[in-house]
Amino acid sequence: MTKEQLAVFLWSCLNSVDKLPPSSDANPSYMDWDTVSEWSKEAVYQLAESGVISCEPDNLLSPKAWVTRAEFAAIMQRFITGVVE
Repeated sequence: MTKEQLAVFLWSCLNSVDKLPPSSDANPSYMDWDTVSEWSKEAVYQLAESGVISCEPDNLLSPKAWVTRAEFAAIMQRFITGVVE
């Protein structure tokens, strides 16, 4: 699963329990924002801004990168403690 796929999955979970943050028209400053797929941009942006999905060095999101087990565990921990609770 890629970071952007995971972001959309988590975003859908938030949507199912009516916990979505308000949409933003902000212009993201991530260096690789243009590589984020259109269908995942809102989810990726909001979860990155909330700290659930962290950036790589040099302000890179790496949305097409595969999520490792360690990254998945860290993302889920931040998601559960920071967003869901």
